[in-house]
Amino acid sequence: MQSRLVFPFILLVLQSVLSGQDTAALMRKGDDALASGLWEMAALHFSDCLTHRNLRAEDKSQVAIRLAESWIRDGKPAEALALLEQSMVSQHPEAPFWKGQALAGWGHFSEALAAFTPVLANPAAPHRNETGFTMASLQLALGQPAAALATLGTLAETPADKALTAKAQLHQVEILLDLGRSADARKTMPATSSIRPSELPLATLLEAHLLLTEDHPAEAAARFQTLVDQPQGQSLLHHHAAAIGLADSLLAQKSPEAASNFLLSFIQDHPDSPLLQPMFKRLLDGLPDTPTPTDPVLERLAQWISPSELTATGAINTLDANAASAWPSNFPSNELLAFSLITRALGLHRIQTPAARTEARRLLTRLRLEFPAHFLTQRALFQTARWALEEGATDRAFSMLDSLRESAPSPILRGEAAFLEARTAFSKGDKDQSIRLFEEAAKSLAENEAHTARFNAAILRLPGTSPPLTPVLP
Repeated sequence: MQSRLVFPFILLVLQSVLSGQDTAALMRKGDDALASGLWEMAALHFSDCLTHRNLRAEDKSQVAIRLAESWIRDGKPAEALALLEQSMVSQHPEAPFWKGQALAGWGHFSEALAAFTPVLANPAAPHRNETGFTMASLQLALGQPAAALATLGTLAETPADKALTAKAQLHQVEILLDLGRSADARKTMPATSSIRPSELPLATLLEAHLLLTEDHPAEAAARFQTLVDQPQGQSLLHHHAAAIGLADSLLAQKSPEAASNFLLSFIQDHPDSPLLQPMFKRLLDGLPDTPTPTDPVLERLAQWISPSELTATGAINTLDANAASAWPSNFPSNELLAFSLITRALGLHRIQTPAARTEARRLLTRLRLEFPAHFLTQRALFQTARWALEEGATDRAFSMLDSLRESAPSPILRGEAAFLEARTAFSKGDKDQSIRLFEEAAKSLAENEAHTARFNAAILRLPGTSPPLTPVLP
């Protein structure tokens, strides 16, 4: 009789022990998957773990935090945010940090900053240092560089951790250089002895930029060259930024040919660089005012422009891209080709021969045909309109500029289109339309250019005068 009572009790104990072992195994598997970057697999293990009925409250909170982390890293911030609002996890010490990360991943930057603020204010909070750097990035994304500098300053005020202070200062130097405050950047630059080895490449990059702004291009070039030759330990962006810095150093030494040759070689080796735009800008800047058709830069660009893979659409004139039926439906994805098309077109147009200008227009039309969703396409349309105005084709130019004013994704480009129309309207004697367009441009342009547009509108209102306009566009 006694054995009948003891046996079920033993089964219950065994089940409890086995359940605990299963829970521990699932947690361990989840942690291993998380450490290996297998976010979806980690989330599955942690989700299974949460279904165990015998899970202790503190373990349940810990598992839920790791599940939220897995979802955030897997690009599922909404699911993570919903979980973090639940009572079983909302009081966990890490919950505010991961809530901020979830909001940031969802694109709610201001709300994320509000969630992060108490974490940064608490020196003992988990993930405080990462919180500070994340906050600074969000503030920069929101156009708040002063706030980002202050946030990093909070981290830099950690005398017990010299390496953390140095890291925060390096990020401050980056921001100050972007703001053109090179003197402040020099004062903020940390001593090399306090910088972690892993952050020395960034420190070298910033030091090189400082030297360049301080008019020491040869010394800057030597540091940039070291970074270009030794990419180990650098992020892709920093390595390619060093290449641009080297080109800038060569340009500052009045060696445009050396700068162009270096960039052409670098782009050839890195055709998928995320920094093609500033590289091609420097190639264009290095061209003579009136290049020859055999200029090495123009010839290399021609080599990078592969034959069009689009099938012929029939005998329809698409020179100005006004025939909708001629537009293709399948488009390539090739950044090198897109930048080569517009850069060669702008270079050829400087030659000022009918043949070169005809090819320039053809290249821009091809760019618009083959890359309709690319940001360069709207810029190509704007450039085509400018050329049309130079040729006296005002109606055709206004048609393109009106299209840009109505639909260009970039407010700056919309403002530039309105400004160009305003100048043309003034030259034709239509002061009222010119005033209206200048005012429209001022709403979209950056601060200095917007001021110029408002100034032009103001002087046009002066009675009985035809004052000269202040230009804003290059």
